[in-house]
Amino acid sequence: MEEQGKSRKWLLIAAGIPVALGLGAALGWILRPGAGEPATFRQVSFHRGNVIHARFAPDGKTLVYAAQLNGGPMDTYVLREEYPEPVSAGLQGALLLSVSRQGQLAVLTKSKYYAHRAWLGTLATSPLGGGAPREILENVSDADWSPDGSQMAIIDVEKTKWRLQYPAGKILWEGENWISDVRVSPDGKQLAYFLHPPNVDDRGDVMLVDGEGKVRVISKDWESLEGLAWQPSGKEIWFSSSQIAGQYCIRAVSLAGKQRTVHCGTAPTVIQDFTADGKALVSVEKQEFSMELMEHGATAAQDISWLDFPYNPRISRDGSEILFTDQSGHAGKEYGVYVRKRDGSPAVRIGEGGYGSDISPDGKWALVVAPDNPAGRIQIIPVGAGQKRSLHWDGVQPLWALWYPDGEHILLLASSPPGTPASMYATDSNGAAPKLILADAGSRAGASPDGESVIATHNGKRFIQSTVGKEAREIPGIPSTQFSIAWGSDAQHLFTQELNATGANLYKIDLETGRSELWQTIRPKDQIGLGAMKNPVSITPDGRWMVYAYGNHSGQLYVSESLK
Repeated sequence: MEEQGKSRKWLLIAAGIPVALGLGAALGWILRPGAGEPATFRQVSFHRGNVIHARFAPDGKTLVYAAQLNGGPMDTYVLREEYPEPVSAGLQGALLLSVSRQGQLAVLTKSKYYAHRAWLGTLATSPLGGGAPREILENVSDADWSPDGSQMAIIDVEKTKWRLQYPAGKILWEGENWISDVRVSPDGKQLAYFLHPPNVDDRGDVMLVDGEGKVRVISKDWESLEGLAWQPSGKEIWFSSSQIAGQYCIRAVSLAGKQRTVHCGTAPTVIQDFTADGKALVSVEKQEFSMELMEHGATAAQDISWLDFPYNPRISRDGSEILFTDQSGHAGKEYGVYVRKRDGSPAVRIGEGGYGSDISPDGKWALVVAPDNPAGRIQIIPVGAGQKRSLHWDGVQPLWALWYPDGEHILLLASSPPGTPASMYATDSNGAAPKLILADAGSRAGASPDGESVIATHNGKRFIQSTVGKEAREIPGIPSTQFSIAWGSDAQHLFTQELNATGANLYKIDLETGRSELWQTIRPKDQIGLGAMKNPVSITPDGRWMVYAYGNHSGQLYVSESLK
């Protein structure tokens, strides 16, 4: 009986163990430390438009930002906490770069669009309270005040070299790759910035440099980088990045390279600035890209868009097919390359790994150039049946490629060795060693119909450069605001493109006389947040068919006191 009692006792204890464990788990759940609450955001801007840069004023309440609002031109605006209507800062269209703790503005005057959020112009300063900007330095892209407001970090361009100066006059870095978003650390001793490829792609790395010019990478290989700010303690750098397309999330990286994700929502979010006590200013972005086909003389275009980010379409010589690059989230980090018929029938994916740069005269082959490939490869991809080929030359970094009219030779814009100014070369589809046509020169107009000349821009002049040993000839009468996009079919004419606030104008130029004829006006229907149409319109040699892509960008500003 005693043994039976002991057994019964142990059975009761054993049966009670799961119950006790369950109660303990439940109690632990109830008493657990509270999970972090999601960050909250307060909207502070409400007008539609493209927000470029936004900063807190010294009071931590007033906002200053550069934007293109409601389809208007670029300007700098002031937003006060008690009044949500943006008021022009009175800077005659200057673009804000930075606000010092003492209330001085760093701005760009005479600014011209470069790429993404980057503009080039003349650096100037002005008090926040108003006053005409005082110009300081030309060919500047970005600048940021030091903490004491006595000096600035500056990104400028000297010929083909991008430079980072801090203070002004002391060059800490220079190179062919473009750089952006420079910000000075809270202690004034280091600079953070983005390093991009030697083209207009905004993929790249987050960099750190000290006052002696010691540079290091602290976060690398992002598909897109936009917006950077130092956390007030100086222990982290916050930046907005995307791994696929434009889905920007806010990340933080310590000076030792330890990385974390701060905020990642369904809407792309770009960090803009911090107050000294840690309040964050962000812009929530929306980007819509369209692709259109237009016939000469038409007043309306045909929409042939694909997903939400078709890029740099190229039309075949006969106008029947369109080659384009898909940079949407569907395409992935390395992009997709597609062709579609002029009638708007479904697009067909033919490759990936870069930009579709040209379609052969017979419409059977596409050239694809990688956006940032250290191996420097060009792909030749079949539009239909056929075998893909890859071209590579040691010491040559291709930036763009165009077919010659014979469909065998290739006009190459490349750096050789990588990191040097781009030059024009000729090669062929078999991968012959590139032959230099002209050093430190470029063009996107391709070769003449007979293959014996190219349009070249060199030292600010435009001329016809022979590829068969004849003397070069300067082209008269083309304004510097126009850039060459294609030869006419008769070799006596050149098509050029000139950007304007509402789109672009195309001109047909007589190469003998310089006489200019307005050929086509392109004006996208939606003008709000319209990005500059900097990529060349693709036009058939007879001038009948044109294809182009453009983007509408809009953003709204939000303030968060809980983003950590």
